[in-house]
Amino acid sequence: MNIINRRTINGYCRQYAEVSGTLRSWYHHVSKVKWESFQDIQRDYNSVDAIKDNRYIFNLKGGDYRLIVRISFEYKAVTIKWFGSHAEYNKIDANTINQEFKKF
Repeated sequence: MNIINRRTINGYCRQYAEVSGTLRSWYHHVSKVKWESFQDIQRDYNSVDAIKDNRYIFNLKGGDYRLIVRISFEYKAVTIKWFGSHAEYNKIDANTINQEFKKF
């Protein structure tokens, strides 16, 4: 899969150093797979949730962190929408949140 904006992932790794290894592992794994459906994602990540607008929520580091992405199976593209702690996740609307591209 083509993960759009590696720079964003790197920024989150600097911002959330305690989970950077997990986030980088997710990135490297997903960049090598060719998912065709939600079932393919579930085979690799059984705690992933599907929500509207082709968005998926990954629970990382034992559920302490959430990663929201939008996946286009047709174009093999993954767009990072948001990343943060579980507490931060509880304050957003996962269906509409969009990544604010900022300099990390």
